[in-house]
Amino acid sequence: VSKRERDLERDEAKWKTKLEEKRKELGDIERKKIAVSDGSSGLDLLKDIRAEHAETIERMTNELNKWREKFYESRKDYEEQQARHGELQSKMEREKEVAEAYQNEIVSLQQTFVEYVEENGSCVSSE
Repeated sequence: VSKRERDLERDEAKWKTKLEEKRKELGDIERKKIAVSDGSSGLDLLKDIRAEHAETIERMTNELNKWREKFYESRKDYEEQQARHGELQSKMEREKEVAEAYQNEIVSLQQTFVEYVEENGSCVSSE
């Protein structure tokens, strides 16, 4: 898992925690306001608090979704890069094998040439 993915996961967890804290906070405020309020002013205050909380939740949910999308895009990019890396590794191994085969063929030809020169005394024909 890349650093970017870990950061995105950490940010997502942080926003989830904040969301839960805000929900708990709203619940506490609602209980307190219901207990304190006897009239319509308490209900108006409660409605205002709910509206503010709903806006905060919406904003945080949108932020969370944005980070989630970035996380999945990053993961997709990472997986594509991993696949490309695997392809390049395979290609490099095949090219190494071909290079080794060429090297072995060159060594074999050099040995044959040396043997020929040793047997015939020269590689240039004398006419």
